[in-house]
Amino acid sequence: MPFVSKAQLRACYAKHNKGWNCDEWLAETKNVSCLPERKGMKPRAKCSRGKVTKSRLKTGPRGGKYYEIRQGSSVTNVYVKRT
Repeated sequence: MPFVSKAQLRACYAKHNKGWNCDEWLAETKNVSCLPERKGMKPRAKCSRGKVTKSRLKTGPRGGKYYEIRQGSSVTNVYVKRT
């Protein structure tokens, strides 16, 4: 099930529900940086252009884990809650 909004993506990683496979859903989502903030809102106008890349899981300077999603010059960090 691909994500339909950025709010849904954040909720998935924040709740750590055993029945949810957030990494698999993230891989199925075509363009994460172009997701609308909430379901039903329009995505940004520039979303149809450029290649989107997702990095491996990285560790921040204070120990937090995150994915870095790039599209052109735009970078979106998706943080994973510590357990």
